[in-house]
Amino acid sequence: MALLFLSSSLGTERFSNMAGMPEVQELKRAAELRSQLRTLAEVLSLFSHNVTEKQTSLSSLSSELAKSRDQVHEDRSIQQIQCCLDKMYLIYKQFRKARMRPGLGYNEEQIHKLDKVNFSHLAKRLLQVFQEECVQKYRASLVTHGERMRVVHEARNHLRLVACSVAAYSTEAQKVQEGLSKILDWLSLQLLQDRAKGAQVPPTPTAPYSSPAPKDLGLQLKDLGLHMEDLCKEMKLLASDLQDNNCIIERLSRVQSAPDV
Repeated sequence: MALLFLSSSLGTERFSNMAGMPEVQELKRAAELRSQLRTLAEVLSLFSHNVTEKQTSLSSLSSELAKSRDQVHEDRSIQQIQCCLDKMYLIYKQFRKARMRPGLGYNEEQIHKLDKVNFSHLAKRLLQVFQEECVQKYRASLVTHGERMRVVHEARNHLRLVACSVAAYSTEAQKVQEGLSKILDWLSLQLLQDRAKGAQVPPTPTAPYSSPAPKDLGLQLKDLGLHMEDLCKEMKLLASDLQDNNCIIERLSRVQSAPDV
């Protein structure tokens, strides 16, 4: 952003003999306000950059969450466990059916032994899937969730701090804008008055053979008028700077009004 630049050549060299004039005091005040405006612009620009970084971080986090949901849908651990449980239940039903009969034939006895082996194998497989896949994935998801919540917590605290700071800087920028508007109005009025006085000042007669007189009042007023015209142009640039700052404040204020993450 372009900031108001009050050139030293417009004041110190041209009005060194008018240090006590109120115009010079107003110019000093304008320089102070310019410094405050530069500070506000730098801080707001930093806030805007930080908010952009947080938005990028949260967007990346949102993409990771969407990807994680897809991975959960593709996980087959629960289906494997359910399949093992279904097979174990069928074997259990066979065991109950066998108990209801007084004796088993040779073939049925062998099938019964094989079912016991299969039941044990299924139980081990179920425990393996639960421990090596479900539990490990759950622990990894807890770690990932903790990291994500830390990022969200930091972003929320940062955005709350930005919201409070933007409110304070917005009030300060409003005061600076009001002060500069008053200076501009006062200098514009002085410019009109000095032009009117300059038009009414009669030429000063010069005595023959006298030493060169100092710069007359009319020339001083003319220089002052030129300086005020330059100042008006710079004030217009300042108005543009204030508009840029207001745009940043409005953009950051939308962060304050957004719901918490």
